[in-house]
Amino acid sequence: SMKRSFGAKPIIFPLPVLLIGTYDSSGRANLMTASWGGIVNSTPPMISVSVRRERHTHAALTANSEFTISIPQTSRAGEADYCGIYSNANSDKVTELGLNPYQSETINAPIFPEFPITLLCRVSQTVELGTHTMFVSEILDFQADESVIVDGELSIERIDPLFYDTISKFYYNIGTKVKKAYSEPKR
Repeated sequence: SMKRSFGAKPIIFPLPVLLIGTYDSSGRANLMTASWGGIVNSTPPMISVSVRRERHTHAALTANSEFTISIPQTSRAGEADYCGIYSNANSDKVTELGLNPYQSETINAPIFPEFPITLLCRVSQTVELGTHTMFVSEILDFQADESVIVDGELSIERIDPLFYDTISKFYYNIGTKVKKAYSEPKR
């Protein structure tokens, strides 16, 4: 059957919910929710995040190339949504949400203990794309709370990451396992 065209749209499933942690020009910790991002290289490990130029975080990333990415669990959907709606330009989201960031020992960026996964990142290049600037960044360290580690390995069930659907404007969880990867026999 013929597929129905919806035109050129920035849609893929699922979208991650990434909390970009920076220090702004006044030294305040800030969190911005982004879904335009993902892994872009294996060695060195790299991720890209795209941010609109008018966002408070854009200035912070431009001024200081170091930042964190926190992965919120589904129980923190409210905080993630809040950090996507409101701007640190005219509020203090971190204080309003009762978060307790601390300075990373290795980069000039805040770590938020409320979220189980933190990536420590450094911008390696920027690409101007139109509405957004893409910050292509090296992942310097991947940190996880003990609560999401089972038998020495990360557990996606314990991490319980939040996903975003740009069509319905709803957040989702991971759902169920389907099939072991790299298990399909040659046909």
